Amino acid sequence: MYDQYQRNIHYMRISITDRCNFRCMYCKPFHMLHHEDILSYEELLKVCKCAIKLGIDTFKITGGEPCARNGYLSFIQNVKELEGCKKVTLTTNGSLLNKNDLDTLKDIGLDGMNISLDTLDKENNYYLKNKKKQKKCENSEVIKPVEDGDYIYMVLPIKMKD
Repeated sequence: MYDQYQRNIHYMRISITDRCNFRCMYCKPFHMLHHEDILSYEELLKVCKCAIKLGIDTFKITGGEPCARNGYLSFIQNVKELEGCKKVTLTTNGSLLNKNDLDTLKDIGLDGMNISLDTLDKENNYYLKNKKKQKKCENSEVIKPVEDGDYIYMVLPIKMKD
């Protein structure tokens, strides 16, 4: 599949939820969808299969916060197992990941992970996120694997001026 500039379009973002465990001031939705209004994992897999037939071979799993949806690990595994799928990545804020999830993602063969961080400054983090959620993020077990550089890439933000 090619766009109007003849660039090969071979990847697709799959947003598996509109939910997030943060209430960031810049992206909190006006309303949340009801569970019955979002595609089931089975329906999303059908979309992925159709996309593969059109030349898509890379899937970027996103949200909201994809780790907030029950069953996301099984979904990622199912996408990885699709014939014609070459690469699956995950974009997350990292706060809900734990060591077991990271081990499972490694076993599944996740090809990459983007951990989106708005800021490394605690005061700015407090400003952007709900106060109750901030502590959970700071204590997240995901920080150590990121520093180890095992198989996760870390996306750092540009610091905003005051």
